Amino acid sequence: MSENITVYSAKKHERVSAFEAVRALATEIWTHRWHIAQIFRRDFANTYRLTRFGAIWNYILPLVPISVWVTLNSLRLFPVFDGVKSVVYVTMGVTAWFFFAGFVSVPISTVESKIKEVSRSQLPLIGVIIASFANLIFDTLVRFAGVVIVFAIFQGAPHWQVIFAPLIILSGMLFFSGLGLTLAVFNLAYRDVAKVVSIILQYGMLLSSVVFPFDHMPPLSEISLFNPFYVFIDATRTLAVFGELRHPIALGVFSFVGVLLFLFSCRLIYVAQPRLKGFA
Repeated sequence: MSENITVYSAKKHERVSAFEAVRALATEIWTHRWHIAQIFRRDFANTYRLTRFGAIWNYILPLVPISVWVTLNSLRLFPVFDGVKSVVYVTMGVTAWFFFAGFVSVPISTVESKIKEVSRSQLPLIGVIIASFANLIFDTLVRFAGVVIVFAIFQGAPHWQVIFAPLIILSGMLFFSGLGLTLAVFNLAYRDVAKVVSIILQYGMLLSSVVFPFDHMPPLSEISLFNPFYVFIDATRTLAVFGELRHPIALGVFSFVGVLLFLFSCRLIYVAQPRLKGFA
């Protein structure tokens, strides 16, 4: 009696489309959801291990950047920016910056530090990346609660069109996670990538209108529309405060590119995953 033998080809694995790769990665995430949750809990606990205040630190530390700018505002070191209280302008910008920048830096650092652990287990690489994203989202939610309080105290109620802000944030997540996943793969072969990205992000915060607006400061105002951080942060902030989008074309372009970049990065991670373990 003969038996059917299935042969899996590496070339067939590499011929998957971007949509098939997304579906395959989603299946891996769902299959290993318990392990991902355990990694999140472990990393969450590591932040307060051997401390007296325990998990309280996980709620205090994310709020530190916001508290700094609230303090500076109370000292009247910043003026009102285009009808927006400086404390509102900065806290929204800083929170959005850490969130979007995290989707670039987190995959790079996670893949670099966890590749050995992944190579010795059955957990897919996307699993540890998702766990790290979960920590980023948790920190952002804590900061967001602080931003809501600051906004209510100093600016009042947001414009009703703020309900569309999640769409902008989602588009930003796709763009920057796609960029981060792609750079994470290349960083394993060229570790200089992480160093360069770190430098760019440090300067990028100053060049993305996070702290000071530069709409009327050439040449920064002229190149700002080529900066995806500025476009997504400004769109989120102006929608909440004024209920308008100042740069809809740039936002649309980066949102479209973000979808393509995300699809490309998912396929790249899925196809390259077996080979990446060789860098462990």
